[in-house]
Amino acid sequence: MASPLFRFALSLLFWAALYMASGFVSLELDDPSTRVAFVWLPAGVAVSAFLLTGGLRRWAVLFAALLASRLVLDAWAHHDVLRSVVIGCISLAGDAAIAWLLRRYARLGDDLYAVLVLIGATVVVSAIAAALGVGWLSYLRTVSFLDTVWVWWAANVTGVLVPAIVIMSWTDVAGVPQRLGARAAAAGLVAWLLLGLCAWYVFAEMTPYTGKAALVFPLACAPILLAAVMSVAWGSRGGALALLSLAAIALYYAADNRGAFFPHGLRPGEPLLLAQCYLSATALLLAFLWVYTNGRRPGGAAANTPAAIMYQYDPASGGLAWDGDPQAALGLDAAPLATLDELLARVHPDDRAALRAHWAAVAQGQPGAPLTLRVAAARGWVQVLDRGPTAIGGAAGATVVGTWQVKRQGTWR
Repeated sequence: MASPLFRFALSLLFWAALYMASGFVSLELDDPSTRVAFVWLPAGVAVSAFLLTGGLRRWAVLFAALLASRLVLDAWAHHDVLRSVVIGCISLAGDAAIAWLLRRYARLGDDLYAVLVLIGATVVVSAIAAALGVGWLSYLRTVSFLDTVWVWWAANVTGVLVPAIVIMSWTDVAGVPQRLGARAAAAGLVAWLLLGLCAWYVFAEMTPYTGKAALVFPLACAPILLAAVMSVAWGSRGGALALLSLAAIALYYAADNRGAFFPHGLRPGEPLLLAQCYLSATALLLAFLWVYTNGRRPGGAAANTPAAIMYQYDPASGGLAWDGDPQAALGLDAAPLATLDELLARVHPDDRAALRAHWAAVAQGQPGAPLTLRVAAARGWVQVLDRGPTAIGGAAGATVVGTWQVKRQGTWR
């Protein structure tokens, strides 16, 4: 069995290679007038890499690996080294910030809220990164700030949303049907074939001249509807495959100035905006559709509120009783949790003293303020909120009673 360090090294190589490959594609998608990429696809790859790579302690190594990959890509494109380092650091810092905000503020069991956090973080952080990056380039007098800052921002927003939604949907094993029925399999396959055929016809064979504009744009919506069919029929991976297929076809022909993004009469840069709006809208539609279908299955995001369970702690004996199964309710490790010592063995080392002092103070009659702590779970850790513990007196002494509610999951081990 491979060691954790070896697996981590393989994951670094995978993300660095994927980052470089997506960057190569983006550099090939330059607008003929402004010479800027339609989308900066490595941004979404980097955000996904940070989200899926362990804890924050590994992010520094991942950051260095992605930066090295970007520098190799810029060297291939004959870009200035100093500018590549500065722009790469700004871009990757923004990607890491988006991932951190999503992990920090997303709530377990609320996928809709997570999508909204992703959108908000992407829009705001991309604007800050665009202002910093373009501001530095304009200081060097290489670009115009006002003409370029919105291009950076739009390319980064689309570049985060499309690849990140594809990757996160594909890795969402829970969103994949356990058994794909014959009808669902057939419906998804037919939708995929029709999506490819329709997208090819719209972006390769049709040019939106004045006489065809009324026909081209309605047809451009057909692949989006077919992508939705694939998402419903095949689950999260069907939606990821649909979005990837549609984006590949649309961007391939857009690079050759063909398709619905290049009608006559548009000013330089406007075809870029059309492409970004089209792909971003498709990605968001599939993301919200995934939230809907995810919530309909047992235990899905919209099916219930965050899990919670009540507990009773006896300070005199150290005994701990739960109103239910903490393993099933909170997703904790299947280990005995009948005493405080057994529970503390599963609590994050940095939170053990706080929990012990918290319950001791409540047992002595002090008000029980909410306490957030991390507890080992089957796939990493669960962050729980110890809500409003209180002491109930009795003949044998006080008993601490409270509720643990899940806040979010992550990885710390």
